[in-house]
This record gives sequence, structure tokens and C-alpha cells, in this order.
Amino acid sequence: MYRCLLTGVICLLAGSVCAQGANDASPSAPAPVKPVPAVLPDVLAPIEDDPPLGVPIAGTAGYLPAEFLRAVTDEGAFTLDDVLNRRTHVAIEDPDAGTRAAQEVAGLIAPTLGWDATRQKEEVAAYDAQPRLTQILGSDVAAQRGGHPRTT
Repeated sequence: MYRCLLTGVICLLAGSVCAQGANDASPSAPAPVKPVPAVLPDVLAPIEDDPPLGVPIAGTAGYLPAEFLRAVTDEGAFTLDDVLNRRTHVAIEDPDAGTRAAQEVAGLIAPTLGWDATRQKEEVAAYDAQPRLTQILGSDVAAQRGGHPRTT
């Protein structure tokens, strides 16, 4: 539901018609966007000063960089796994569980968490190697990842 709300708000901010059919009165259209949760203005606030934070990262099911940063600045996430699995649910919403975007997300949150390049690689490798990905992606994880090798 949160994902739907954010997408609707982004559409409204951009002055476009919501892709989820909120402006379509046909009976088969999805329900209009629900009321905005109280936290949403705080999530979107950094975008005003840094517009690229409002552009979804490819391979994250449409999540915004601002959402990943909020996960570490306001929600207490301190690992890539925590950000992609628990704080944003990329792991269950994206077809490859966010493995294609893991490096980019790690690079985004690294300065906030004080990670160096080695720690970033370790976080991506730990995320990529977790047993939970086998459950999410199936037994042939490497094939599902499109041949993306583990970062070591």
C-alpha cells in the first residue's frame, strides 16, 4: 500500500495522470490513491533540495533514493540487507530481489553510514549471498539474476 501511495503522490507532484488509474472513473479501474500517510512529506522533503533523490533507481521496483536514505537516517537501518529487505521491501517487490541495484543502493547509503569501498563490496556480497534470496528467486538464483556475479 505504501508503494501505491508514493507512486500516486509522485504522479501528482509531476502533474501527470496517476498510472494506477486514479483519474479513471471506469468500474474496472483501481481505487483512487488513498490518503497520504503522515510520514510521506518527510520522505519526500529531501527531493526539493536534491531532485535526483526523486528519480527511482532501476531494479528497485520503483523505490526512490530518498526512501533508501530515510531507511538509514530515520529508521535505523545499518546494513544493505536491512534496507532492501525490511525497510523498503525491494527484495520481495522487484523480480530479481534488488540484486541488480544492490551496488547502486550501497553506494547511495555508504556516505551516511560511513562505509568505505571495501565495506560497500562486503555489504553487496552479503546481500547477494543470503539464503533468503534462494527462497525469493528460486533454486537457480544465478540464472534468475541474469548472470550477475557475486561481488567479493
